[in-house]
Amino acid sequence: METQDQMHLRLLCLTAASRFTVLPQDHGWLPLAAGAAPDAMAIACVRDGTKWNQLLPVPPSHAGPRMCVVSFHFPAHISGAGFIAWMAAWLKREADTGVVVIGGKDENGSDGLDQGSFGVFDYWCCDAANRERFVLAIEGLVAQGRAA
Repeated sequence: METQDQMHLRLLCLTAASRFTVLPQDHGWLPLAAGAAPDAMAIACVRDGTKWNQLLPVPPSHAGPRMCVVSFHFPAHISGAGFIAWMAAWLKREADTGVVVIGGKDENGSDGLDQGSFGVFDYWCCDAANRERFVLAIEGLVAQGRAA
């Protein structure tokens, strides 16, 4: 059984070994017309009853909620078990921000998502007003992982 310290070290190493990307443009949830295909730039689509929305880059003039989005593409050789809860708790504590996490499978046709982190990636979103604090906190965690 993995101890808390062992898990922390493993997830620090996973963070450092991942491809971390900060998307340059803020994103927002915009309506998706009934029966329409999602925009090619959509990160995700969600449904509330019969209404669909898609997460898209938004222009500076966008009046609705805006989110900063970052992504992690995980290497296959380090288990990602527990990453979302660990990172979300760490960000709440260190960057004082909540997050939205959208998980997915990368475009590679790898099988065995339950083995290690084969082909898994996450988008992490926070309120755009917290962009600098959010990104700096993650970059600091990546640096800690590289030093571990």
